[in-house]
Amino acid sequence: MDERNNESSKLQQKLKKMLIKKLIISSIGLLPIFIMIFVVLMSTIILVVIFNNDKESDNNNNCVTIQTANSVCNSISVKGYGTMSVDDYVAGVVQNEFGGAPDETLKSQAIAARSYGLAGATKSSNGNCSIGDTSEGFQTFNPNPSDRVKEAVKATSGMVLVDGSGNIARSEYSSNSLPAAYDSYGDTITMSERDLKIPRSWFSQYKTCSDTKLNTATSKKDAFGRVVYGCGHGRGMGQIAAKYLDTEKKYTYDKIIDFFYGKDSVYKWSLASSGGVSNTCSGGNGTLPELVNYRLKHEGLNALNRTLSDSERKDLDSYIDSQIKKAGYGTGAGVAAAGQSLVYWLEQKGFYLQYRWGGGHSYFTNCEGDSSTFTFSNPYWGSSCGYDEKHSDRRPYFGMDCSGFVSWATRTACKTGFNQTSGYWSETGKHISLSEAQPGDILDNPGSHVILVIKNNGDGSIITAEESGSNNGLVFTTYSDAGVYTVVSMQDWYSNNCDVKG
Repeated sequence: MDERNNESSKLQQKLKKMLIKKLIISSIGLLPIFIMIFVVLMSTIILVVIFNNDKESDNNNNCVTIQTANSVCNSISVKGYGTMSVDDYVAGVVQNEFGGAPDETLKSQAIAARSYGLAGATKSSNGNCSIGDTSEGFQTFNPNPSDRVKEAVKATSGMVLVDGSGNIARSEYSSNSLPAAYDSYGDTITMSERDLKIPRSWFSQYKTCSDTKLNTATSKKDAFGRVVYGCGHGRGMGQIAAKYLDTEKKYTYDKIIDFFYGKDSVYKWSLASSGGVSNTCSGGNGTLPELVNYRLKHEGLNALNRTLSDSERKDLDSYIDSQIKKAGYGTGAGVAAAGQSLVYWLEQKGFYLQYRWGGGHSYFTNCEGDSSTFTFSNPYWGSSCGYDEKHSDRRPYFGMDCSGFVSWATRTACKTGFNQTSGYWSETGKHISLSEAQPGDILDNPGSHVILVIKNNGDGSIITAEESGSNNGLVFTTYSDAGVYTVVSMQDWYSNNCDVKG
């Protein structure tokens, strides 16, 4: 018996060796295929990383909320000029530094000047700060800024650059500087700031230095340690370079700021806001990352036909709050985030919120409470808690109508009582084109429909959230043409009426 077992064991071992040998030979034969698969996978990963990194370089996607940009200095005392507001000080600096620049350049200059001033001002316990010297060593000042300069400062009020610790950055800037003598270049001049290439024909019209200065190296060094030529030190933003990006490359102010100070620069600073500003950086990133997965209309979703549980409402409220905080309470982006987060959260649960006529639902019986009093989630959404005495043909479940939804988003993100019907918005803000619309702006057809702007796609189209009628309910929609709607900029309204401290 033992001998048989030994023979059997030897045979098994021999078979195992033969099998292993065949597997090895087979694997060697498949090696080129494995290598090919590995290369394809790695290439895909690299492309994804490059794409994501490229997207992350946009300062708007990384804009953070701080509550200190203005509270660092409630006012500023400037030697020889008295005490003034932060923005009055910034306007005086922008006027003297680069007052004749085009609008987007002025806005970028305002952000750089505000950051530099607040970072370097002498602080006091009462909130008043002081600037002891307005000479070239700090920031020059003109007490009579133009209306264009004032508008640029107002449009970026509260915006600063901050470092990784959230401290306001001392954002340097200067006129123009070169890493080599002007005469050594051909048809293209290289700016010291980010080595930006500018045609000589354009640069020669706007240079602020004499040819002597442009050909004489100074003792100052740029961000890369190179001795520079021209007027300036070459660190941070170049004013002439910014003007070129504005006029020739059509950069908006936020892209100009990102170019000189953003994640791809040597500084890697972030654009930040104290809230209440009327621009694309409205205290946060302005849009939610989940929006890339938005659904138009509500294919595959069911109408919400039940009340949410206590745990669901708690989760929804927490989600809405987190997204508004990212975008900034008291801002247009915050209002957009409120509307977007409600639509998106319901979508992830497989639902959409049904349409219900009447923002205040004043015709309902057997429903406790008025929807106009609610912020965040409403305990009656999805319930059949009452009967609509005036519009009995409407959907039987409790939701919102178009103006009720926009009013709800405004109340929730502004922390202020608000309930209006369509027609109100057209009289409230500046009328703009569809391509100018920003998160929180409104499409209004008085007496008919009102729509909340969620995102500007940058290609002439926008994404909106709207309670689109009894057959559709609350959905995301795209618009490429305003059609019958008036596009209303609400950014100033939010700045003047919202609780920006929320």
